[in-house]
This record gives sequence, structure tokens and C-alpha cells, in this order.
Amino acid sequence: MFSRNVLLLLVAAASVLSKITRPGSDECFFVVNVPGKRMVSFGNINWPDKYTSGEICQWVFFCPNEYFCRLRCPDVGLPKTDDCYMDKLLVYTKGKTPITTTRRPRKHSHPLRYKGSEPARVYCGRTTINVRSNETKIAMVLISHESSPGGRFRCTVTPEKILLPKKKKKSKQRQMVTTSSVEKSY
Repeated sequence: MFSRNVLLLLVAAASVLSKITRPGSDECFFVVNVPGKRMVSFGNINWPDKYTSGEICQWVFFCPNEYFCRLRCPDVGLPKTDDCYMDKLLVYTKGKTPITTTRRPRKHSHPLRYKGSEPARVYCGRTTINVRSNETKIAMVLISHESSPGGRFRCTVTPEKILLPKKKKKSKQRQMVTTSSVEKSY
């Protein structure tokens, strides 16, 4: 019985990991289709060790239709510098993200905004992250300085159902008042 449960767990983990694509062997770019109502875990390159200096990585998560994406990183450990100059995590909750598989930022560029996107939320040092997307997509970018000592982070993305507000029905009383006030004006 134990070996059957372990096998089922391994099959489930493999199905989630198979959803992660990494275009190009030298790129650090991940696209993840989050399965409905399931949590996806990820971390820095070389996890549980620190990432190396000069890393630029991007993770883009697509949650199912009618779901927001919730990004949680309970323990972020990046170098702490003024204005997050050394290393930073950029989180985009809506719109386009600054890095694609074909366009990488210039060596020392630290993009905070990209045409068609909202400004990124910027994190560095020892912190936590808990944000929700404004759409069915959320993205995170790691930008590490060339002289960085490296850092570590581990995160999860979980789909959260979008709850739309219910439309209010017009009351019959309000319609009658409107009708009677129109009749008085004649």
C-alpha cells in the first residue's frame, strides 16, 4: 500500500513538472500552466543552494480561466541594498512582463516597467511576498547583479477563484416612483 501511494505521489508531481517548459538550454525562462486548484512550488536556480551572480530568470504562471494566481514566498533571502540595487525580485500582477525568450535586458538594465504592463512590485533583502494577480497570469523576474553573493527563495503559486459581484436587480418600488414622477410632469 505504501509503495502505491508513493507511486501516485510521484506521478502527480511529474504531471505538474511536465507543465513547466524551459525554452533554450541557456535561458532561465519558465512558463507554467497551473493545474486547476493545485499549488505549484518553485525556487531559485540551484535550490536549495544560492543562485549565482549575474542571473536573470523569469517565471510566468497561467492559472485556469476564472481564477486569479496567488504568489506566496514565505522566506526570501536576497542581498539587502539601497533601492534594491544589487539583486531584486520583480512581480508583475497584470499585463506584459519585461523579458521574453527572444529579448533579454541589456547587461546592467533593471527594467521596472514594460510597455503594456503595470509597474512591478520590487522586493529584495529578507522579506516575504504574498500577492494576487489582477488577471489569470502572474510573473516574477529575478535580476542578480554581476558582483552578487547570491541568494535564495522558494515560492508557491495557487489558483484563487474569481468572485464576481452579483448584479443588483431594480426594485419594483423604484420603478413605480419613477413612473409616477413622470406622470406628474405632464
